[in-house]
Amino acid sequence: MISSELAAGKRSVSSVGHAREAQNDGHEIDQTRSLLKPNNLFHPMSSSPSPDMRKRAAFIKQNAYCPHPDHRQTRMPMNPNDPEARKTGAVPPKHVSYECPDCGVPVSCSEEHWADDYEAHLEICDTLREINEDDHDLRSGRFFPEFEYPGENIEEAMVNMTNWDTFLFTREFEALNNDRSLRQATRLLTYPVTIGSVLHELSPYNIKKGGRLTVEGLKSLSGMSSIGCEHASTKESSS
Repeated sequence: MISSELAAGKRSVSSVGHAREAQNDGHEIDQTRSLLKPNNLFHPMSSSPSPDMRKRAAFIKQNAYCPHPDHRQTRMPMNPNDPEARKTGAVPPKHVSYECPDCGVPVSCSEEHWADDYEAHLEICDTLREINEDDHDLRSGRFFPEFEYPGENIEEAMVNMTNWDTFLFTREFEALNNDRSLRQATRLLTYPVTIGSVLHELSPYNIKKGGRLTVEGLKSLSGMSSIGCEHASTKESSS
């Protein structure tokens, strides 16, 4: 999922970059390419202007089941909070086909089940709409300053990985002035930065009280650090 979103972001940055180059060269710019504006990011997934989003909607409809309690369970619940634990009815399982008009995501097998279970859906509706708009923004064709990452930092620089705010500030990222830009940047950086924060010498992960690391986790961390150090020393000797 991250790789596809990163690719979509790069395509958007690249397309704008090419447009700028064409403008600088004095060539005519193709104005027919549709761009989604900040006030036009919400679209029902199945009727989205983005083929990627329509494909995702089709995938959801083919694989996701209606969460209404009247349906039978499709699997054993993993825990009491598992949505499957709510299902106690005798209606056969049915795939989702109805898109919530508020979040634009297929969430129920019918409008009746969506309306009847609306209170439960409200718990996630705002989050789903936010995801919907963020994904359309990622494919909007706009220029993404949040994807312009800082270069290599000097050895004396202290990078604080306690949280996203301290990391972005101490790593000298450009200021992200709105929540959507922050979400777009962090969702693509979550995996690599998590690995980096685990291996970093100033890592917030340790076995001290509140350090968020178990003894077993420390063993894995030690192995990863050892591999990273060996790779770094090999690279330095070869250069």
